[in-house]
Amino acid sequence: QAEFYHKNGYAVLESVIPVEKLNEVQDRVEQMIEEYDFSKEMSVFKTMKDRGSDFLSSGDIIHFFLEEDVFDDKGQLKVPKNHSVNKIGHAQHDLDSVFEKFSYNPVYAQLLQAIGYKRPTCVQSMYIFKSPKVGGKVDPHTDNTFLITNPLSTIGIWVALDDATLENGCMWGVPGSHKNPTKYFMKRKADNSGTYFDGVKDEHDITGAVPLEVPKGSVVVLHGDFVHYSGHNSSSKRRHAYTLHIVESEGAKWLPENWLQRRPERPF
Repeated sequence: QAEFYHKNGYAVLESVIPVEKLNEVQDRVEQMIEEYDFSKEMSVFKTMKDRGSDFLSSGDIIHFFLEEDVFDDKGQLKVPKNHSVNKIGHAQHDLDSVFEKFSYNPVYAQLLQAIGYKRPTCVQSMYIFKSPKVGGKVDPHTDNTFLITNPLSTIGIWVALDDATLENGCMWGVPGSHKNPTKYFMKRKADNSGTYFDGVKDEHDITGAVPLEVPKGSVVVLHGDFVHYSGHNSSSKRRHAYTLHIVESEGAKWLPENWLQRRPERPF
């Protein structure tokens, strides 16, 4: 798998996470949604857009981000709560015991070691919902655009909590695209009011993209320069997934202009 990863920029390990482990984290999310007060925050997530202060403050907390098309004209939710959420992020891997257990799985450590990571550090986690009918598309992007080290070192570990198919908006990726280094970065504004994009924008040619259809329990490993995206989920089936973003801590520096910064009392 390591050889395939280095050649193509991604690798797939099918059905390596037991169903009971998937159920544990999905049950925890259902509980979190039931307990969450949706009236207090209405953060809407958009992939390639500048982000506001609510996003900047989510690096070391557990925050809910909603889909774009879930409100009626009066600003009220028009779909069930569990279908209105786009994602939960970005620090549940360190702040919630169920997610912590799921996130620090020895399988991931073995994968990272095989690929060549010396001292991997998890900087971000996201529970992605891709709910029936409302699950929004994700534009073509590379993960190094959003998480910056010098040298670049981000790697994504994406876990299918449900079967991911063409029907329910599976991920797509461009084999070999990781050989084109990322030169476009989302950075935190100096006044901490939001973000901006800097560098040479790549329009991301998706010619030759392949669908990453995988059964639940599968792990997809993504190079930080690998171009990937997904379409809208127009089906009646959900497509939950859990993503960890990891960087190298040995010989690579986490840059201060990253949007994601943690407070001193909550280090990586």
